[in-house]
Amino acid sequence: EQQYHLVALSALATNVLHLSADDYIYLQCFLIHVKLLVP
Repeated sequence: EQQYHLVALSALATNVLHLSADDYIYLQCFLIHVKLLVP
């Protein structure tokens, strides 16, 4: 589970310069989701 999040974050970091508006909204939702999972 933890490793999955690291992989997902790495993928997001790799693509951060190519974010569109929709991707940015997705990123915000993803970060909120991670904050709920990680104490």
